[in-house]
Amino acid sequence: MLSTPVARTAHTTSPVRRPSPGTARRTARGRSRWLAWALAGGWLAQVLLRLWLYRYHTGPVANPDETGYLVAARWLAGGAGADLTGSTFYQGGYALLLVPAYWVTSDPVMVYRLVAGIGSVAAATAFPLAYVVLRRLALGRREAVALAFVAGLSPALLLFSGLALADAVLPTLVLGWLLATHDLARTGSPRAGVVAGALAGFATAVHLRGTVILAVYALTVVALLVIRRPAREAGATDAAARGAGAGGAAALGAGAGGAAARDLSSRGGPGGGRRWRAAWRAGRRLPLRAGVAALGAAGLVAAAGGALNRALASAVYPGGARDLSGMLAERLTGLDGQAWALSGAVGQLWYLMVGTWGLAGVGLVAAAVQLVRPGGPFARRVLAGTLLAVTLGVAYASSAALPDEHRVGNYVYGRYLACVAVVWTLVGLAVLSRTARAAMTRRAATMTRRAIVEGRAGGTEGRAGGMEGRAATMEGRAGGTEGRAATMEGRAGGTEGRAATMEAHAGSTEGRAGSTEGRVAIAVRESGARRPGVPRRLHPAVRRMVAYAGAAAVLMAATGGVAAWYAGDRLRRYTFIAFDFPEVSFLSGARDHLDMVRTTATALALLTCLTLAACLVTFRTGGRAARRPWARGLVPLVVALAAVNVAFTADLAPKAAPAAGPDWLPHPPPGRVALDTRVRWNVWVPLTSRVWWTRLERYDGAHQAPPAGACTAVVPPDAGSPPDGWTATGLGGERQGWTSWSGPGCR
Repeated sequence: MLSTPVARTAHTTSPVRRPSPGTARRTARGRSRWLAWALAGGWLAQVLLRLWLYRYHTGPVANPDETGYLVAARWLAGGAGADLTGSTFYQGGYALLLVPAYWVTSDPVMVYRLVAGIGSVAAATAFPLAYVVLRRLALGRREAVALAFVAGLSPALLLFSGLALADAVLPTLVLGWLLATHDLARTGSPRAGVVAGALAGFATAVHLRGTVILAVYALTVVALLVIRRPAREAGATDAAARGAGAGGAAALGAGAGGAAARDLSSRGGPGGGRRWRAAWRAGRRLPLRAGVAALGAAGLVAAAGGALNRALASAVYPGGARDLSGMLAERLTGLDGQAWALSGAVGQLWYLMVGTWGLAGVGLVAAAVQLVRPGGPFARRVLAGTLLAVTLGVAYASSAALPDEHRVGNYVYGRYLACVAVVWTLVGLAVLSRTARAAMTRRAATMTRRAIVEGRAGGTEGRAGGMEGRAATMEGRAGGTEGRAATMEGRAGGTEGRAATMEAHAGSTEGRAGSTEGRVAIAVRESGARRPGVPRRLHPAVRRMVAYAGAAAVLMAATGGVAAWYAGDRLRRYTFIAFDFPEVSFLSGARDHLDMVRTTATALALLTCLTLAACLVTFRTGGRAARRPWARGLVPLVVALAAVNVAFTADLAPKAAPAAGPDWLPHPPPGRVALDTRVRWNVWVPLTSRVWWTRLERYDGAHQAPPAGACTAVVPPDAGSPPDGWTATGLGGERQGWTSWSGPGCR
């Protein structure tokens, strides 16, 4: 009796062999070893790239900001202070990280090189954190490593890493804070709350943008204490923890993310720890213990940072720093001020999107959809709302507090949102990658199902042909029996029977060929072929990807249009500072003016290329692509983004070494240095950092002589003849904006 396909499969298929525990452990160790080497090697490569990029930098180039941080670090290390009265206050949190450089040496050039190294290390640390972020967004290990590495080359992490600016550490700080906040929302762990609170509190000591981060974090924790967590996620949280323990990958806690989540949620002692974890997983509010720990850590660290900043202000800003509170209050209470603040915030959002090649726009749209769409992982919704609130809050507050300095950067600026640019880049990459993966996985499953169905149909047709052949054979035999009287007819009938048998075998063979052709037809149809006259429809995941990119393009064009409309001809009349627009200059090719139309068009073209590169994944078929639906298909997206970032890096890199010899600034000899208050700020501010051995003594040269005992006096070129006992050095001049006198007894 003929067996059915199911029965034949049951007899011929060998049982599934499960790997032994020892094999599983060796495989897990091998994967962990590979991942550790990949992260360590990638981090080292990121550090070396930044050190090479800023190899010629020997002193501050972004003044007075860099000088303010360097002087603060020197004073914190026990060195000479300075008098920056009337300047913007530069906080001590970032300067505290630079103190070890002054412990090693006091030479300003060597100190600056060490500071560039500190910033490079901090910026490169965003690479492993970006890997964890992508793992939390449900990407695989290999995909997360590749995308995190190319995202680490984004402009926001390259531009400031070699400068003495708080922006060198803020992106990494924000990444760590968002990860800890995500863990707090997902697991309710007090440890995650303490880490997130400490990072938010420290951010307030680093920059005023940290105040927005702290406020958003406090509101998030209060909301978690009030809002109930959806109970339906209890099973998903437990499964994620179990999967992390067994080496599996859950949607939010796979791999390294799951291991971190397990560490955050599996400790805390017996009894009470189990009760609050069970209550959190059962759908209750954030445990009070976790909320108190989160807010308490944030408050303590913020208070310590405030004490540090007060001590720094009294030492370095004895006459008071620049006060912007009055202007901020006027902006917030008047219609004109609101228009200024809102338009500036819109301009910053436009810069954020074009400076990330449109990926931040995709991320913004996806976060808004995640926030308003019912359902979805609770922790991701919390993260989306937190990130949106920080982005909009920083854009609005920084624009409201920015004085009108008659420069183009007052209306379109990218530095203040650089701290969140890499996060939005990662979100945009995750959206494109996961959408492509969904399309590829669904297509692979469809190919398999159709091949099985059509193969079975072909086999059934072959068996039917065999039955018909056997019937023809029986008829031939009957013809042979009846033909005993006529031998020739019988032999002919036997011949016909054998021919019929051959036809039956041929029919069975055609059935098998039909099964093979069915598989090939499915593969061809899935790879893009279609029958004539039948229009092809895009895969739903591809349509979703195109919709996200289209919405990002609309948002980019709309924000750019609003910012250009409000600024008007001031974008042409006001001062254009190239340092403020590195990404825009790269996109537009204009180095001396702002071209928003060309910049937007180029960013849209790059976003289109990245979207098409992600869509290429959905057209891969057969062979390895069928076994690994999207792992290797991600290569076009990685290559496309890496090409853009490498091109930007090449555009940013110095083309030649600077000319040897002294620069145009004063080089006073050792001893006390006096400074005439009439000297321009672009001379005396960097001089404050260069003169490391003493504090500059400022005096009013229009009415006073240089202080007695000073060895050098830096004065404006039109200061006239030096007083009795002083000698003109002849250095400087009108072009440099300074000259100097040498005091008696110090020559």
